Amino acid sequence: RQHAWLEYEPATGAVHVGPDRSEVRLNYAYVEQQSVAPLSPGDIIELGKVPFLFAPPDYAFKVAQLWPVEDPEQKTLMIFDKNDSDWHIGREECHVLIPPQRKEISRHHAAITYSETHGCYWIINLTDNNHVTVNGHDLRPAHQEQLPLGQPSTIQLATYDYIFEPMSLASGNAQARPTRGQG
Repeated sequence: RQHAWLEYEPATGAVHVGPDRSEVRLNYAYVEQQSVAPLSPGDIIELGKVPFLFAPPDYAFKVAQLWPVEDPEQKTLMIFDKNDSDWHIGREECHVLIPPQRKEISRHHAAITYSETHGCYWIINLTDNNHVTVNGHDLRPAHQEQLPLGQPSTIQLATYDYIFEPMSLASGNAQARPTRGQG
């Protein structure tokens, strides 16, 4: 069964995706049938429940996943590249949306970033009122803490626990389903 098609324009080098069914999402938004959406390196195309990362051979990126401890099936696949290296976590207009009923979590609670210069991930506390804890250590407002590479970290946002885990694409682990608005 065909879900979508890709189109390459040799003159411009542009690649587009077009859906044949309504189950096609590009960067977490549905692509309307009979439309064409341009692709950029790092875009995530979902066909049904299967994610694909659009990445030319020379595209450099890091991958991690984040999920709530109480529901490990709700994983968010996080792609870090040089153009979009910050992932904001909160209840409104963030990369990782927390359900709005979790009022203890701020609208813009924390951010996770990858530093190419330092070769590591960092978490930044964006809030003054609601705390962020990383592996049992409180993170003061407007401060950041390094997240260990190669092992999961427990991140507590207000009273909710999440697991952050850097991934290696070579290990075959990169099959987490990207989701937003759940957690």
